[in-house]
Amino acid sequence: MRHIIRGTPRSRTGFPVWGVLVLAVAFPSAALAQGESVCPPLPITPVVNLYTDDGSVRFDHDVTQAQIAALYKEDSTSTHGVLGHPVGLTRTSVKFDIRTELQPVRLPDGAYCLWVTRVDAVLRYADTVIYVDKRFKPGSCQYETVLDHEHTHVAINRQTLHAHAPQIRLALDTAVRRITPVVVHDLSRDRNRPITLLHQAVEPTIEAFNKARDQANAAIDTPDNYRRTQALCQDW
Repeated sequence: MRHIIRGTPRSRTGFPVWGVLVLAVAFPSAALAQGESVCPPLPITPVVNLYTDDGSVRFDHDVTQAQIAALYKEDSTSTHGVLGHPVGLTRTSVKFDIRTELQPVRLPDGAYCLWVTRVDAVLRYADTVIYVDKRFKPGSCQYETVLDHEHTHVAINRQTLHAHAPQIRLALDTAVRRITPVVVHDLSRDRNRPITLLHQAVEPTIEAFNKARDQANAAIDTPDNYRRTQALCQDW
């Protein structure tokens, strides 16, 4: 019995970027004369929101022990469980989505300063499935014991998500202030550049969240815990 998290911060979905084009032209400066793009100050404090979504859980108790073992192998995870065989499994994916609102300012040299005025990010679990060996019928001791264990994995995932959300939101806020403004030369081609930079800046914090979650789940996937689980029922 174990959990598997699929997906990393690199497998993410970006929401469309909203931009309001402000055709303001900055006054020429010495820097511009030397070919440098200098962005004028924009007195706007960016709004940064992070939302969390635990996601729903789907149950599949029509799989064989061999199929569960194959899922372990598919995710390059060693098999563990009652009597050394996997009889339950939780799989899920982590998604980190970012949507931004931008205020572009056009410079005399034709470049654009992209000011990020709002960030709405979502850290969520998707495609969570709990698998239980089909030999165990709902209501049986074995089924309920396996299900309880997998529900513990789901609870750990959700607790870790909420515990790390404040740090991830802070990392986003810091990143927005650091990268803004972003200078681009093709507005239609490069308008998603701020989202890319935000993902890169927050990735270490997301990785820390992933590591903490994996460690918490590993703490209940131990030989001692499996032996205690096995002792709860007969006829495994």
